[in-house]
Amino acid sequence: MAKKVLAEFEYLSGDSVVTIWQTNEESIHQHDAYAERTATIAERID
Repeated sequence: MAKKVLAEFEYLSGDSVVTIWQTNEESIHQHDAYAERTATIAERID
């Protein structure tokens, strides 16, 4: 997903901040899993 962001918005400067959220909805457990990553384009969020 992060690689697609880098490819789609390649015109952004290196100091542009990108935040990616992901939710995994669990069918077996009674909770969901969440993840978040924030970085600048220069930090290569791959």
